[in-house]
Amino acid sequence: MNNPIHSQSHMRAGAAEAASPHRHSLAALAAAAFFAGAMALVNPAIADECDETTELVRSAARDRQLSGELVARIEIAMERAIDRQVEGDIAGCRDELTLVRQILQG
Repeated sequence: MNNPIHSQSHMRAGAAEAASPHRHSLAALAAAAFFAGAMALVNPAIADECDETTELVRSAARDRQLSGELVARIEIAMERAIDRQVEGDIAGCRDELTLVRQILQG
């Protein structure tokens, strides 16, 4: 016998699974925007690059057209940008932020 409650909860679970990659992308982009903003506060010398990157990330989140592969590339580049900043490699940090912007601009 078909249990309507079980069917409804199963459909909700299926919808949640389908939305999961989208949620992951939005969460990753939110983290990228947060960290770009935080890097600007920590190091005003790269504030312009961080602001430009943050705006592109926000725009990408609104458009919702990024593939999982592109989001992963953005995450990796942001991690490297943070690492470079922590190491005091401002030129390397700028290079990674430039890479993020290039990914976002296509």
